[in-house]
Amino acid sequence: MAAGPRADDRGAPLLFAVDRARLDEILHEAPYYRRTAGVEVRSVRERTPLVGPGTPTP
Repeated sequence: MAAGPRADDRGAPLLFAVDRARLDEILHEAPYYRRTAGVEVRSVRERTPLVGPGTPTP
């Protein structure tokens, strides 16, 4: 996982190296995402890494 605030302090992107089913479990199980005031999951988007772990090999 990687995370950090946006420069304007209006949220933070969170990157998880898991499949969608596991991400759904994490978001459901972790109290941070369900019970922390001001914390809201606004969107979930998949990405394709171009370099580093998880990069498709030719």
